[in-house]
Amino acid sequence: MKRTILLVTIVAVALALGYWTGKQKTEVDGQKTAHSAAVRKILYYRHPMGLPDTSPVPKKDAMDMDYIPVYEGGE
Repeated sequence: MKRTILLVTIVAVALALGYWTGKQKTEVDGQKTAHSAAVRKILYYRHPMGLPDTSPVPKKDAMDMDYIPVYEGGE
C-alpha cells in the first residue's frame, strides 16, 4: 500500500514538473517569436507544403493550413 502511494506521488510530481517546464519554455519561445516578427519585415506568404503558390496577405490553403511568412533577409 505504501509503495503504491509513493509511486503515485512520484508520477504526479513528475507530470507536474514536466507540465510546468513545458509551459515556461512555450512562454519564452512565444516572446522571442513575437519580438523577432516585429523587427523583421514580411515580404510575402508561401504555401506550407512547398508549392510555388504565394500570397501578399496571410491566408489558408485548401486543407486549412496557414501560409508561412517569408521575411526580408531570410533564405
